[in-house]
Amino acid sequence: MAAAMVLLFAGCSKDPWFNDVQTDPQFQILEPGSQSGQRFHPENRELNYTRIKSGQMNTGEVMFTLRYTLEGPMIDNSPVQASHMTFRQGNLFIAYNTAGEVVAGGFDRINLNTTGMPEVLSVVSSRSEYSSVELVTDPSSGDSKLILAGVGLGSDNDPKSQIQIFDLNDAGVPVLAPRISLLNGYVATDVNANGVVTGTSGGFYEITDLDQGRVRLNANFDDARSVAYDQTTGTYVALLGNPGRLVTGLPGNSRVIQVGGLTLGETKAIVRIHNGFAIAALGEGGIVVVDLESGNITGTLSRPAFNGNGNPDDYVSNGVSVDGTGRVFIANGAAGLFVAQLGSDGSIELLGSVNLDASVNFVEASGKYLYAACGAKGIAIIEIAGLPEGLAGFSTIRMGNIAENSAEVYADIRHDGGQPIISRGICWSSSDLPTISDSKLVSGSGTGSFSGTISQLSPNTKYFVRAYATNSNGTSYSEPITFISRDENGQLNSFTDPRDGHIYKVATIGSQTWMTENLAYLPQVDRASTGSASKPSYYVYDYTGKDADYARTLSNYSKYGVLYNLPAAQEACPPGWHLPTDEEWKELEKYLGMDPSDADLDRFRNTGSVGKSMKSVTGWTGNGNGIGDLFNAMPGGFRNKGGTFEDIGVFTGFWSASSKDLYGIYRALFDFSDGVFRDYWYGSGGFSVRCVKD
Repeated sequence: MAAAMVLLFAGCSKDPWFNDVQTDPQFQILEPGSQSGQRFHPENRELNYTRIKSGQMNTGEVMFTLRYTLEGPMIDNSPVQASHMTFRQGNLFIAYNTAGEVVAGGFDRINLNTTGMPEVLSVVSSRSEYSSVELVTDPSSGDSKLILAGVGLGSDNDPKSQIQIFDLNDAGVPVLAPRISLLNGYVATDVNANGVVTGTSGGFYEITDLDQGRVRLNANFDDARSVAYDQTTGTYVALLGNPGRLVTGLPGNSRVIQVGGLTLGETKAIVRIHNGFAIAALGEGGIVVVDLESGNITGTLSRPAFNGNGNPDDYVSNGVSVDGTGRVFIANGAAGLFVAQLGSDGSIELLGSVNLDASVNFVEASGKYLYAACGAKGIAIIEIAGLPEGLAGFSTIRMGNIAENSAEVYADIRHDGGQPIISRGICWSSSDLPTISDSKLVSGSGTGSFSGTISQLSPNTKYFVRAYATNSNGTSYSEPITFISRDENGQLNSFTDPRDGHIYKVATIGSQTWMTENLAYLPQVDRASTGSASKPSYYVYDYTGKDADYARTLSNYSKYGVLYNLPAAQEACPPGWHLPTDEEWKELEKYLGMDPSDADLDRFRNTGSVGKSMKSVTGWTGNGNGIGDLFNAMPGGFRNKGGTFEDIGVFTGFWSASSKDLYGIYRALFDFSDGVFRDYWYGSGGFSVRCVKD
């Protein structure tokens, strides 16, 4: 018996949408502007992405942009929740059900092939609800069929486990005259390709005839949660609960693998297959990866940690999706959406998490988009940019012994990005972030730990070092580290910041010890357009995002460090060092040759050409370069109080610890002058910082 349904449309519908849709008088078609039009919302806002593991630093800034949200439909004035999705040929199909005993649900079809607002078709029912949705191609006809698995009320109003198979018209819209197949068990929990599993007292079915809706029961299971089709072997894998088990090789050559988890009642769970591995979300058991050939568990991730909000039982791994490059997206319930990377050996590593301000119970990845089911909050359509696509990742890189002309480097590759590593090694440069085009040392292939000694270094010179790994998808790099080679006397003239491991060259000038490069401490990064004279703000020249890990990979960061507003500058220096006061700046200037009578003046003070002595010997435009590298002031520009970056190559400014109200005293050097400029400026502006030793 077909379920009673209501059909709703939104967007710019054309006549083909309606052709052959209403084939049964029980269905009603509503015009655009009804419920579905009110549920779909453009968002276009950036989501907060938090890195858990860094190490793939050659990619662009990682950004997750929420493009659209779609609220769940209402049935009899009660909301239903999104349970499952599938994306095919530019169309997103969404299944809906209820959390309680009432049978009510429906499905949406979102056409994302259109320009402008996507078109939405919405079908709701007070007699059917759906746990899963799949779009398949009938091999006999080449036609696409929409399959929905769940529960429907029979003529006796008792719920029946079932699948419903819909034809599609020429516009790809389901024709609402489904073929219904009744199944064992309380509910059909999942459908993938032509495989279906049902829950309590259920089993594993194959759809043998899509046109007639015929199915065949191949195995009896209790508490089957999910099913996945292995295209390589032509077999299915079923995920069972209480306790968690994988049944591989269905239907003919099955094997049971104990994986744990799934002891909590009615926890949603999903299994997916990628390159011969089954990746399963096991509720409180987290994530497990199983080699389908050997049956061995090759990787695991724990369930998300409870953060103190809500019910701990809601912090579970409900869903998982794997894209073509081995990136894994995990629906972690109340903890949100997590991102991981699957290695070619079946290892799995967390990369980061995305804050949706909602519980996530299902996720589907396709290309550059993610589709997340957020329960009663509906669907989030998210665009991804900058995530590593199948590249290797590093867990550590560190320095060993450092000599005058050589240094030891140790690195560890934590995963290969889904493809074997054909070359790995170390690259270095004294001027910028190194690549394999710079000096490099090859150190074999594969994952794991490796080391090497880089040579032909210059004494007392700062170097940037990265490990690299190359697979068929490209070359990735570790986070950069720096070191300073020993001087001709075997001494290290450097300081290592204990907060982030950043290494600075230092020099004794008169009775003071100064850092001879700009401070690069970056606990966060702010957009240039945002600023404050009372709260700390941190900027990297020309960077307008909020990803501090990415900002640290930029050339302007490695050359010029960080631009700080005054509140940030006042607390930025590491332990044992401090922001110099106005008097300490004067002491430096007088030691370098400034007339003491000029030191107390404002604006330009030109005696002794002290500015020329402070400036670096390269990097300034025109004739602005300095004559020595003792203080080594680089022209890093500044962040204007109005929210723009200005004057890189021609200007640098340094805060002092001396201030008045919301203004701070600063020093500035210009390309056109050999003097040193002294004045007050707005504390909301962004200048560089030099630290002096306590």
